[in-house]
Amino acid sequence: TAMARPIIAKKQVELALSIGAKFLCHGATGK
Repeated sequence: TAMARPIIAKKQVELALSIGAKFLCHGATGK
């Protein structure tokens, strides 16, 4: 849902940072 996206994005960033990722791809963008 639209309301959940900011929360999901925040978790994705936290996870990416925790594993040392430099770039983050989101499946819902750039199509």
